Amino acid sequence: MRAHRIEDGKVRTEHLASSAMRPLSWSPSGSWMTYLVTSTRENAQLKARRFDGDRWYEPVTLSGPSGRGAPSSIAWSPTRDQLLVTDRVDRSESYAIAMPRPDGSFAMRPLVTPDMASTGRWQSGARWAPSGDRVVVVWNTATGERRVTVFDVSATDDLTTTAHEITPPAGASFSAIEPTRVGDETVRDGMISPDGLWMVFVVQQEGDEAAKALHAFSTTGASPPRVLEGCPVSAADGGASRCRPYAWVGDSTLLIERVGAALEAWTPATDSRSSFADLSPDGRWLVLSHAELQSDAGWLVAVDLHAPGPLSAREIFRGARGEARTFTFSPRGTSIVVHRASGSSEVARGTWIELATGHVVTVDVAVPPRKKADPSLLISEWRPRIGSDDRTLAIARGDTLALWQLDRPQETAVVLEGVPATAHVTWLPAR
Repeated sequence: MRAHRIEDGKVRTEHLASSAMRPLSWSPSGSWMTYLVTSTRENAQLKARRFDGDRWYEPVTLSGPSGRGAPSSIAWSPTRDQLLVTDRVDRSESYAIAMPRPDGSFAMRPLVTPDMASTGRWQSGARWAPSGDRVVVVWNTATGERRVTVFDVSATDDLTTTAHEITPPAGASFSAIEPTRVGDETVRDGMISPDGLWMVFVVQQEGDEAAKALHAFSTTGASPPRVLEGCPVSAADGGASRCRPYAWVGDSTLLIERVGAALEAWTPATDSRSSFADLSPDGRWLVLSHAELQSDAGWLVAVDLHAPGPLSAREIFRGARGEARTFTFSPRGTSIVVHRASGSSEVARGTWIELATGHVVTVDVAVPPRKKADPSLLISEWRPRIGSDDRTLAIARGDTLALWQLDRPQETAVVLEGVPATAHVTWLPAR
């Protein structure tokens, strides 16, 4: 594994590790990078390496909560330098928060309640709230009862956590949502709003398999549960009109997909329903996808929510209907990339659109090999190709990887000699 820095048009390369493999991930501040070092899969070690903007420090080895070696999975908080580490042994998982100390070591903070420890949990799962200060654990008891515990990890000391349990209404239990791919995200149980204050579950009335409805629960316990009325979940009671959660937008508005109909939006905090919006990460741009049902035509319009006066929509793309539904925002939200058909499993063709100016550039980018030849997954490969400055793109120059700044001719791209075009790319977060 090597780190490349471009200064005054020259590339400075530093060797970091041998036998490194994915996952590579940065902490939100850009001060830490984690990676897996292995000679065999049975002898893997998870390393965390500090970077102060100029110097790389010696790596620190991290173990999972069980202390049996490298954890099964890791995830940085979206907003804080805290790492959620998971161990999976047989059918049970255990969790902890690893937090860097000033001296470069890590404090381990177990995430467990007396109830979780005593009931023999299994097939559990944990994820960060987008706000980055809470972890939600969905777990099953040995008897199959589904339970939900929220851990507040916002304290800055090494060991303090608080937890509370989210419970379904009396006479009901948490059911399940079959995971579904939507763009870059996976729709699943316990979808958490961007502000971290709400999460949705399917709730089923005991003794009635057909009586399932979407409920929204406050992650802090500050508000009572909300139920989405008139939106059946199961096929038995909804038929062709049944619905499912699609994605969160804004701070706490949930898009609802109703089979055979347009998307709807629901805001649990106010229990209101309205039209839907796809918002940029910075909340400035609203991008809407339209399609003509009688043809293969589709188009995108953008609305600047920060513009003075009445809001107005501006068409930014027109093409095939499928292409108008497959776009992703750049990290800062200043642009979108629309996935275009390339006719190749190794090259992704994208139309880069700057939302403020409408400037359009079409580029071909080599993508890493995939296990599934599913064109709908190509869009997920664009996000790691876009730099955190929203203006640098990792592109292919022949068989070699190159870095291209979009406001300059492609011929000026800086070639990283010896780095294959299909190499996995990770970027230092914007400081």
